[in-house]
Amino acid sequence: MPASAPTTIRYLEPTEASGRAFVMRQLSGPVVMLNLLRFRAIADYSASPALAPSSPIRGADAFQRYIAHTLPFLRESGGDIAFLGEGGAWLIGPSEERWDMAMLIRHRDASTFLGFASHAAYLAGMGHRIAAIEDARLLPLSEAVSTGEQRLPPLLAEQPSTAHHGERSVRLLDRHWAWLKAQPRSASASLRAMVEEASRDAHGRYRAAQAKEACYLYMRDMAGDRPHFEEAVRALFADDRATLAQRMASWPGEVQAQIHHLLGPSWPEGRHGVVR
Repeated sequence: MPASAPTTIRYLEPTEASGRAFVMRQLSGPVVMLNLLRFRAIADYSASPALAPSSPIRGADAFQRYIAHTLPFLRESGGDIAFLGEGGAWLIGPSEERWDMAMLIRHRDASTFLGFASHAAYLAGMGHRIAAIEDARLLPLSEAVSTGEQRLPPLLAEQPSTAHHGERSVRLLDRHWAWLKAQPRSASASLRAMVEEASRDAHGRYRAAQAKEACYLYMRDMAGDRPHFEEAVRALFADDRATLAQRMASWPGEVQAQIHHLLGPSWPEGRHGVVR
């Protein structure tokens, strides 16, 4: 009698034991969730027929609808998508296993993550995720505590010098010190001002890029067959809010409202309606 084929085990939801173990870890501070996702060829909306589109869509497209629905609530809670990438075969790992997408979701803390289990507005769109996913893995990550400062090997061409302040130090090249000495403020004040400006600028660019990506995915799914869709997408990525508003003026009001909500304050008005 031939041996029966092994049963494939799929993991779509936490078990009671794994949920209890997560709570018992008592993680403090930000928590990052590593998601590995395998999508269905065709999304299965049998568990949430009210969310089903008028015609069949791919599991990957259903998951993009889940992201568009979830992202505003995630950001409202202090979290965000830290990384979203296309997967494939392992470079190191079992050859028969593949993941279509890897995603890192940053939550403000563990309790905020657990709060989504009772978030009614978020749960209203959970059917998109269920329809999309064939198999998944979810690994909670917390920041490793460093016991010392890690340094990269110095450049061979120029050896940086070090200025110490208590237990902290700054390693700069001679030309950097020369520039700092020429500033009207002290070296410490100049460095602090540069770091503050760079961090604000980088955070703003990141938030704007994330909002724009979420907006595009929502537009593609909800208005891909609407008039002037391509012109609206070009206006979106050109940071031209005025033209975007003109091109989607004939779209349903709720679609326009959601697009403006997704863009939010991270896509501010500039002169003549163009972001600067």
